[in-house]
This record gives sequence, structure tokens and C-alpha cells, in this order.
Amino acid sequence: MTRFRFSLVAALCAAGLLGAGPLQAADGASRYYEDALVRFERKDDAGAIIQLKNALKADPGFLAAHMLMGRAALRKGDYAAAEVALNEARQRGVSRAEYIVPLANLLVSTGRQKEVIETLSPDDLPPGIRYEVIVLRAKAHLELGQYPQALSTVREARALNPASASAVVMESRIALQAGRPAEAATLAEQATTLAPTDSDAWGMRAAVAYATAQLPVALAHYDRALQLAPDNSEALLGRSSVLMDLGRMAEAKQSLLTLSKVDVNEPRSAYLRAVIAESEGDRAAARKLLGEVVGLIDPLPRSVLTSRSHLALIAGLSHLSLGGAVKAKEYFELHIRFFPSQMAARKPLASLQIAMGEAAAAVSTLEPLMRTASGARDPEALTLMASAYSRLKRHQQATELLEQAAKLGASSQTQTSLGLSLIDAKQTALGIEQLRNVLKQDPGQARASTALALVALRDSQPRKAVELMEAVVKREPDNLAALNLLGVSRAAAGDFAGARKAYDKALAADRNFDSVKLNLAKLEVAEGKPDQARARLDALIKEKPNSASALYEKAMLDAATGRTADALRGLETLHDKHRNHVEGHVALIELYLQTGASDKALEAAKGVSQGQPGYLAIQAALARVQLARGDAAGARATLTSMTRVADFDPSAQYRIAQLQRMAGNPAGATYSLEKALQGDPAYLPARLMQGEQMLAEGQLDKAEARAQELLKSPVAPAEAHRLAGDVAMARGQWQNAITHYRNGLGKGGNVELAGGLYEAHRRAGNAAQGRAAVEALVKERPRDLAFKLLLSQAQTDAGMLREAKATLEAVLKTGGESAPVLNNLANLQWLTKDAAAQATAERAFKLAPADPLVLDTLGWMLAQKGQTDAALKHLREARLRSPQNPEIRYHLAWVLAKAGRKAEALQELDAALQPGRTFPDADKARALRSELGGR
Repeated sequence: MTRFRFSLVAALCAAGLLGAGPLQAADGASRYYEDALVRFERKDDAGAIIQLKNALKADPGFLAAHMLMGRAALRKGDYAAAEVALNEARQRGVSRAEYIVPLANLLVSTGRQKEVIETLSPDDLPPGIRYEVIVLRAKAHLELGQYPQALSTVREARALNPASASAVVMESRIALQAGRPAEAATLAEQATTLAPTDSDAWGMRAAVAYATAQLPVALAHYDRALQLAPDNSEALLGRSSVLMDLGRMAEAKQSLLTLSKVDVNEPRSAYLRAVIAESEGDRAAARKLLGEVVGLIDPLPRSVLTSRSHLALIAGLSHLSLGGAVKAKEYFELHIRFFPSQMAARKPLASLQIAMGEAAAAVSTLEPLMRTASGARDPEALTLMASAYSRLKRHQQATELLEQAAKLGASSQTQTSLGLSLIDAKQTALGIEQLRNVLKQDPGQARASTALALVALRDSQPRKAVELMEAVVKREPDNLAALNLLGVSRAAAGDFAGARKAYDKALAADRNFDSVKLNLAKLEVAEGKPDQARARLDALIKEKPNSASALYEKAMLDAATGRTADALRGLETLHDKHRNHVEGHVALIELYLQTGASDKALEAAKGVSQGQPGYLAIQAALARVQLARGDAAGARATLTSMTRVADFDPSAQYRIAQLQRMAGNPAGATYSLEKALQGDPAYLPARLMQGEQMLAEGQLDKAEARAQELLKSPVAPAEAHRLAGDVAMARGQWQNAITHYRNGLGKGGNVELAGGLYEAHRRAGNAAQGRAAVEALVKERPRDLAFKLLLSQAQTDAGMLREAKATLEAVLKTGGESAPVLNNLANLQWLTKDAAAQATAERAFKLAPADPLVLDTLGWMLAQKGQTDAALKHLREARLRSPQNPEIRYHLAWVLAKAGRKAEALQELDAALQPGRTFPDADKARALRSELGGR
């Protein structure tokens, strides 16, 4: 038993669909091409590309197909495919006049303006093609900021074809960008006179009007441009911007939606729609749209980003809003480097630089802004500069700036809002510093204190949370929300009496404060009083039968105390009444899984739409179901989808990384951790897991460096000591490991640290001392069942089987029935020849019929009793659920051998004894394989 957990071709030929000769193939290629051309002309680029692929499959040398493929892919925005097709056409001998214009457009679109100027000469081309190339060369100069060269080039085009409007439009654009709006207006009017039905000419007139704040005129010109060409993307974008400036958001949104259909690769459409969604309070929609923005811009080459100022700016803002701090910083730095006169990126860049410890760089970033009139009167800019100076210990300058900011309205509440917005944007370190500064100025301020207390609880620093909330309650004794959070903080710190005192005071002031009632029930569970907790929850449910929180907590209590059927009924009732209760939905899935109802679990986890509340949590549950059903590939696909949706949410990406490791996808885990740390470079769980991965990969120096880095933080977390201890263990430095584990436990560390401490003592040859340390921890933390489970393991290792049994029985008495505990107890009972062993194993199986370890324990017991058929049923299922477990495969092989199924038994033994696999009965497995005639 598993010990202690810790012929289709013929048909096609007959139909005449295979074996066609060269003429037939060419015929087919031509038909495909003609169909593609029709599709291309009606702007069905995707359909055209499919047919062109068919044409090229039939005839790989079909030049027209290569050229049309390049043009279709270029218009679709698939620049890589366009370049491949155009280069293939060039190499196969297509005339230069045929490919040079689409190639020039491709190069400009991908930011390779210099390549256009240096490699695409207009010489020796037909006049019409030459004119187009010269205009594109002028555009390249313009986008490089080379205004004199752009002007001389476009005038060369005008001289070549004075009757064409496109060169006049380009000259107008040059004048506008060079700061000559009157000249630009004259040229744009000339363009519409030359070509009154040219959409681009009217779009240029609109752009000039917009730039000179003539919004109604601009809107009329954009409308005219779109009447002439409804798919003019620049006109759609300009019109949308005018409508937003006019406050006509509904019309702007519709215009932007049209733009998104016309040009699926235009990120400004998604960004402006995100701005509108945010203004309407629809944060979920805004985040989704911002995700589209970064999805469009991130793959672009650097040359594109440095040729269009808006791309780096909106990419940076989008990543910042999504929590992608590192990526946002890269984009903002790119923006100010290539467009230094534009100020928009300077404040967000400075905030990130301060958060990342680059205060001097932040000062340099902000100085050009502070020299402008608007920057010198911007409270946020002043506060940021003060923060940078403070980091540089230039306190006098920092104080002066803060005083100036305060005069402009940067009160403690303003500073609190800034801190909260930074935390909300996943700039946690900067946000926390901002809030701490608030409390230095305004001790006990509720908003800042509450935010910092929640961060402290998240970071497992409950005592810090208590300190913060006590200051709030002292200042505002009637703040019931503060009292409730104080109770939560005290309970987390182990001060149950203090927690009850805070809860009782809040409840006395408001008998209908349901959150407090629920927290009292949780407290009673923690105190080992499940009956009192149940009575409290029953009373609340009687008073409010539809209370989702009460129904959920009652079901969780039932599950924890072994009342599985009641827990299932409760969660099913909750799900029927509150379909969007995420925690209840996830718990129901997990309980179905634990009770062997994997089909129900799978059904409950599927069918959740991306926009539904709790999508990621439910998808995570789906991944766990898939893993439990042995569908690792399905789980990895689910997790890959989750990674995209989670964007740069550090906690979500961290949870995904955990599941990726379970799914055997370390590369996926690494990617999620990187995204988590882009969202919040200081996010502790992700930094720790990265250290664990370094350790698992044998990169001991890197893992140790990460541990030391974390230990040097102002408040070194217990987990940092665990990582340092694990590194010491890997180096065989037992005493060093013991010291780290003890230090971590002194900071409230969990059972993992205790397990490490025990193992370090054991490896050092002092198992008894390790066991004594665990016994002391159990006395120190009598309500923590995990420590008792560890003690039972230590007792088992020492051969103290009866003591280990007694420890587990005490755990069951205190914490209710638990399948893992029952499984361990059944193993101990079996080893001590206790007649109750099989009954205990069956109790575990009843609670967790899908657990492979439970199945193995019961199956092995049945096998030893000669109940071969029943044993095979359980062991086969265990093997299917956990094929990587060598002991399960050995047990199945043993029973198969007894049943006379020698070949199958040998297969299982070969799998169990693969190189690198070790398990307690490995020698017995080798002996059985030899007995059966195996290698």
C-alpha cells in the first residue's frame, strides 16, 4: 500500500481526387487563384489567403499567387507572411515594378524607414510606380523626423505628377507635424480641390481642423471622408477622437467598433474603447480591451515603436493599468528616448523608477516636466519628485516639494488615493511607501491603515495588521468596519480572545453586522468549537435563508468535520441560488472531485465564459479536475488559456504557475512567474517560487542568492528562511539548515518549515532531537493539526507506531474525518495488525473514492486478503489516476501476477522500475520481475 503521504486513400483515388497529373494541378491552381482574387477584391483577405495556399500547394511556382499572397497578408497585417511571400516572388523573378510598392509599404509598416530610403531607389521604374515610391520615401523621412528631406522628396513627387493629390496630402501632413498648421490647411484644401472624391484628402483637412481645435469642422470633414471610403481607418480614428472630445461617447464607441472591424491591428481603437469603458465604470471591459492593446503592440519590432510615438505610450499605459510594471517601464523609457519633447510618459515612468529603487533616474525623468508651467503646478508630479528626493536623502528638497504640493491640494487623502491607485495598478511597493508616508503625517487615518493592514495580512504579517487597525480604532472607536478587520487581524495573529473582543464590540453596536457573525463562526472553528460555529451559522441561515456567505461557510464547516453529504447538499443549494458565487462554485467542483464524482466535477467546471465573474478561479478548478482525470494535456491547454486572461495579475499568475508545475510543465510555470513579477516585482510568493525552481534545477548559487536577497528585506518573511534552509539542505549543511528553519518558525512559519527542521535533524543523525522539536511545536500550537500530522510521521519513522496511531486519532477527534488522515491511520493499523485497518481504509475511500493513494491502500489490503477481483478494481483505477507512482504500479503488478496475467504484470514492473524511480518496495519489485522472467 502507499505509505504515508507526505483505407481512406483508396476511396479518394477511386473518386478521382488523388493522382492528378501536372495539367490538372495547374488547372486547379488557376481556379484557386481566380477565386482568391475575387475574395481579395471584396476585401476577404482571410478567404483569399486560404485559396492562395491551395493554389501554391497545387503549383508552388505560381508567381501571381505569391504576389497576391504578399498583398493580402500585408493588408491583413500579417507582416511576416507578407514578407515571405514578397521575397519568394522576388527570388522567383517577379519584376521589380511589381513588388516594390507593396514592399515599401511593408517596410514602412514595420518601422524600417531607413531601409526604404537606402534600398528602394525610384530609378528605372515606370512613372506611376516611381511616383508612388517617391511618396513612400517622403513618408519614411517624415516618420524619422527628417522634415527637410521629407519636404524635398515630396516636392519631387509633385513635380513628377502635379495632378495627383496624394503628394499634396503628404506635404500637408509634413507641414502640420512641423508646426505649420496654416500652411497645412492650405495644402489640404488644394488636395480636395484636385481630388474632391479622395477620402484621404478630406481626412487630411479634418486632421488639420482637429489640430487647431475646430471640432465641428473636423467632424464634418471626417464624415465626408467616410462617406467616400467607409473603411478609411485613419478617418475613423480621427472621427472617434473628435466625438470623445465632444463628450459624445456612445457615438465614439460605435465609431471605434467600426474601426476595430476595418483594421483589426489598430491598437488605438481598443485603447480608446478602454478609456470609455473605464469612464463608464466597467473595469472588466477596460482590462479586456487593454489586453487587446498589449497583444497588438508587444509583438511589433522596435523599429515600429520608435517611428510612431503613440505606440510606445499607449502600450506603456496599458501594461501599467494591467499591472505589468517592468514592461510598462520599458515602453515609457523608449518613448522619452525617441520623443523627448513629449511629456505624457514622464510621470508614470518616474513612479515606476521610484518603485524599483531608481530614484536618481526618476529625478532625471521628471526634471523636463518640472520645467514646464503645467508640471510645476502638478501635485502628483511634485509628490513623485519629493518621493525621489527622499529616497536620495535630499530631505529638505523633498519637504519643500511636499509643502508646495499640499498647497495645490495634495492632502493626506490625496496622497492616500495616489497610494491606493498605485497598489491597484500592481505597483505595490510604491503604493505601500506612499501610504506609510500618509500615516507618518496622519497617524491612524482609516483608508491608508486599512489598505496597509490588508497588505500585511496578505504577506502573513498579522501582528503588523493588528498594530495598524488598533491605531484606527483608537482614533475612531465607532468605526465598525475597522473593528471587524481588527478582529480578523487578531485571529490571524493567534489572539483569539482579542479577536472575540473586537467582534463582540462591533456586534453590540450593530446586531445585523453579518460579516462579524460569520467571522465569529470562523473564530469558533479555529478555537476547536465546531458545534458552536454550526449553531451560529444555522441561526444566521434561519434568519436569512438566502445568505450566500452563511450557506458557504456552513458547507465548508460540514466538509471540514466529515459531514460530506451535508456539505454537498449545501454547496449545491448555494450554486442553485447564487450561480455567480465563485468560492462556492469552486468548492463544489473540488468536493465532487474528492468524492469520486469526477464527471460531475468536469461538468460543473466547464461552460464558464471568459467574462463571467471568477472565470480564472473556476478554470483553475477545471485544470485540477483534468489533472485528477489524468488529462495533463487538457490541463496544460486550460492553463495556457488562463495565462493569457490573467495578464499581469501577480496572484493569478502565481496560482497558474503552481498548477503548471503539477501538470509537468515547468516552462509554463516559469512564464507565469515572469508575468507575475512584471505585474509586481516585489510579489513575494512568485519570488519565492522562482527560488524554489532554481533549487529544483540544481542552480544552488542562484537559489541562495534569491534567499539572501529576501532575507535582507526590512521584514524578512518566514518563507525566505525556508528557502535558505532548503538550499543548505541541498548542500548538506545540516546545522545551517536547522538555524534557518528555526528562525523561520520563530516568525510564525508553517509546517513546511517544521518538516524541514525535522528532516535536517534526521539527516544530521539526530532524529530524536528532530522529533522533540516537532513535539515542542505541537505544544506551542495545539490547534494546528498539520503539526500533529508531522509528529505522527516522526513517530512512525522512529518505530513508535502506537504513538503515531494515537496522534492521528487525536487529529481525527479534533478536526473531523479527513481522507488523508484516515489513509495514514489505516496504514499504521495494518502495520500493527489492528483489525480495524480495512474498515478505516474504507472510511477514507468513502470520503475520497478518487484519491489514488486511498485506492492503493484499500486495494493492497484486499489483495493481501486474497480478494483479487476487488483489489484489481481499486489498483487499476489508482494506476490510471497516478501512473507516475511506482509503488502503485508495483502493487498492481503483484496482483496481476497472482491472477496469472504475467505479461501485463511485467509491463507494470518495467514502468515502476524505470531509472530514477525509487520507492520502499523497489527490491521486492525487482525480485518479482526476475521471478516472472523479466530482464
